[in-house]
Amino acid sequence: MASNPIFFVRWFYSGQKYIQKEATRWTIIRGFLVALGAFLISILDPVGLTSATDQQSISAYNRITSPFYNNEKSGEISILLIDESTINAAKANNHEIGYLNYPPTLRQYADILYNVAKLRPKAIFIDMLLLDPRGDSQEQVHLENTLKRIKRAGVDVYFPNPNLHTRTRNGQDCTSQSLKNIGNIDQISTASPFVRFEGYDRYYPLVGYQACNNEIGYSPALRLYYDQCQKEGNCTSSILESASQVFSDPMDIQWGNGLAQLNVKYPFYNQDCQEHPADFKGRLARSIRYLAEAILNKFLSVSSQKGCFFHSLIPMLDFLKFQKSSDLTKKKIAGEFVANKVVMIGASLIGNEDLTQSPTIAQVPGVVAHAMAYDNLRTYGTEYYRPAEKLFWHIDATTLVEFCLTIFIIIVEALIIKSIVSNTKQSPYKLLLKMAFLSLLVFLTIFSAEIAFVSCWNFEPVNWLGVSMLALTFIGVLTVNALKSIFSLRFNEPNQTK
Repeated sequence: MASNPIFFVRWFYSGQKYIQKEATRWTIIRGFLVALGAFLISILDPVGLTSATDQQSISAYNRITSPFYNNEKSGEISILLIDESTINAAKANNHEIGYLNYPPTLRQYADILYNVAKLRPKAIFIDMLLLDPRGDSQEQVHLENTLKRIKRAGVDVYFPNPNLHTRTRNGQDCTSQSLKNIGNIDQISTASPFVRFEGYDRYYPLVGYQACNNEIGYSPALRLYYDQCQKEGNCTSSILESASQVFSDPMDIQWGNGLAQLNVKYPFYNQDCQEHPADFKGRLARSIRYLAEAILNKFLSVSSQKGCFFHSLIPMLDFLKFQKSSDLTKKKIAGEFVANKVVMIGASLIGNEDLTQSPTIAQVPGVVAHAMAYDNLRTYGTEYYRPAEKLFWHIDATTLVEFCLTIFIIIVEALIIKSIVSNTKQSPYKLLLKMAFLSLLVFLTIFSAEIAFVSCWNFEPVNWLGVSMLALTFIGVLTVNALKSIFSLRFNEPNQTK
């Protein structure tokens, strides 16, 4: 919705005649016209007003509802992160982890995979492209043999497909030449999901088409979801075969809120992270706090969750130190992060950032987004959250919901306010108190309607902040007109008496 609807509201309710004489019929008609004007602004999006409030609405909604995200599957996922501390320690020739470059050499890849696979994870996904032949033919053979041994042990390994994938199946999207992983990695890996994509805005694609040849590809989250479901016997083989239809819509990732249990025990990053209460009261308290921060953004500091990851995360430096240590206690810690889990290996380095925006913990490494997308599929299955379908032109279901919600709110407000402001003899303070209460009630009503809409259809949120701004601006302008009428009558009463 429009983020600056004051022009429509002032035109709609200018003058004092409305307070005393405007008929209900015209109230409804003009309410419809105001909503229609805001609807057109929503469609045309002048100077990006609608887009700005739209993005903020989605981010705020996800953050407010994040405490209620189901964390049942979060314990199945672990992240191993190659960060600055890992590279710096390796450069210092730390004997506990050995020498490590970035990008790793082929022998270093083999060493990392071997040490992870020894702890018997369910699967290993490497969120790094293997393009540069960093090593000779012997190292390449060593890596290939390591992968074969790992697969024979029943552990799936996924190296990403380096080719660009796009949203639509047509040659117009051909924007990159074909790339290939070195050696026979593609053939030896369990699968090669794509990690490079364009044309999806802020969404996470599950199925895409390779640029230039239209070959279908699957994201890491979808490929892992399918393979793990097959192993558990919970999925049919037709899921991946019909993926281009079932998972054709990209995912609107729902982010969880809270610190992973293992990181409660072993806080490797943010020492200030605390375990949140998991009961209903604790979750509700966090949601209310986030809602208050969204409303009073200028007055309340936003709660920082930086480094407080939803899934278990351990720096590669610490993992290799613990895994190679002769101390059984440290080896046990390494095992807790890897054994019987889906392990995702990624990087977060200065000058080589692969960052994704998260509404709960600011910017996070890209591998964290893959983990959250996989968690979404494990939690929601084929009913994952997605953008609303286009109905016609640029209008989708969320746009129509915004329009209907705006009409309803404005007309109900008009009818309620008309009865409130008609009493020109009431105290101005009493009027302001009534309007403040009505503003809060309207805001909560809009947000409740938003929750109902998203929960029922699993679509992305509507622009509830835009609708709220329109409704509250409407109340504010009408309140000013009512106060002007009250004070005008009070100042005129002495003159009439004389």
